[in-house]
Amino acid sequence: MSTTPYTRSKTVYFADGNIVLVAQSVAFRLYLGLLQVHSEVFRDMTKVASQPGGEVYDGCPVVQLFDNAEDLSHTLEAVCGSSDLGDMTVPALVGVLCLSNKYCMDLVGENALRVLLLTFPDTLNQWDALVSSVCQHNIPPVFSVDPHNIPSLIAQLEIHPNAHILLPSMYYQLAVSSSPIDILNAPNSMQYRGQQQLLVIFLESVQKTIIGCPSPAHCLTSTECEATRRKGSIISELIPEDTVTKPDSLKQLRYIEYLVVVLSDCLPCGSLLEAHVKSARQMVWDSLPRIYGFESWAVLRQPERGGRLDSLFRDVI
Repeated sequence: MSTTPYTRSKTVYFADGNIVLVAQSVAFRLYLGLLQVHSEVFRDMTKVASQPGGEVYDGCPVVQLFDNAEDLSHTLEAVCGSSDLGDMTVPALVGVLCLSNKYCMDLVGENALRVLLLTFPDTLNQWDALVSSVCQHNIPPVFSVDPHNIPSLIAQLEIHPNAHILLPSMYYQLAVSSSPIDILNAPNSMQYRGQQQLLVIFLESVQKTIIGCPSPAHCLTSTECEATRRKGSIISELIPEDTVTKPDSLKQLRYIEYLVVVLSDCLPCGSLLEAHVKSARQMVWDSLPRIYGFESWAVLRQPERGGRLDSLFRDVI
């Protein structure tokens, strides 16, 4: 019988449980069968713990784990169904995803990834939906993430290939929320280099959108077309002098899209310009993985690389 003064978990300690997991001196008592269903790793560990002479606490065999107790608590709450992943914060979900990978708890990991994709999406449509929700102050817990926490979250997820699908938009969120001081203090970082490449892509997209956009064959008089193009040139005022002060290319292009529609004197020219701006925003989004050192979105979505089933992927999109 163990005499170690463990602290019993307040959320995962069932009186009729038959196995005790301990992390950072916190004891979690739950059901061996439930663990075995969710994890082959735990199945093998609990066999060893049940051998004669092993540590016993509160009448149950003990498995010592070298994990963060809070992360383990969130993960076990998800396993036991006592906590909804959608109600967890982003750091808690990242902890669940990392431990799910470590202990091969595929179902829990897929569900955690599904929820995290709401905050760090892999499609432009989902990104726009996220921005709209934030602007309307309709923000569930999973959308609330402190930008200062993002670097540490990225560091946790970098070593998990199935989590790489989250990282391009995580880096982008970090870019658009960082202060000039944060960027200038790390001139060699991925964040800084990403800022520089975002600026280049933004300028290229503006060049193609306004200057390189041909006139449609069915446009109105040349005077009205020229007026539309002159008004469209207002976007030159939106081009950032550097990536530090105005890094949010997607937001800038969305505003340009709005201006093109509102200010157009020639409807065909305005519609064509609007289509070009939409295409430019998509180009920026499609470039995010490459900017931050990853393969394309399509590669990241592959089950063997992104760890996502086709059914899961369709549900998220």
